[in-house]
Amino acid sequence: PASAPTCSTVGEIPSLDSISASLSSNDLARQKSCVEFLQAESKAGDKGAELWLGRAYHNGWGIEKDLAEAAAHYGRAATTEETAIRESAQQWLLQLQQEQQAASPKPAN
Repeated sequence: PASAPTCSTVGEIPSLDSISASLSSNDLARQKSCVEFLQAESKAGDKGAELWLGRAYHNGWGIEKDLAEAAAHYGRAATTEETAIRESAQQWLLQLQQEQQAASPKPAN
């Protein structure tokens, strides 16, 4: 069988489908490999990688779930000039904030 696409392809940039498939797979090694690739790309200034790292932290894909870290990555991704990435980051950040509000205890009246 052909091996599944992964984020750590040497010499070529993985497709969005490959990143998505790697992060959402049940293969922890594949997820971690993808997160490491995205961390390197985000350090190099790639705002798309920031968005995907936000998703990884938001969902616990290949890394421990951390909503504060997810929000930080979404926030950095939202500063890009690229409309699709910026709007997607803003959308995910809003969803994360709504999840946090829904999970927080309601004050007694």
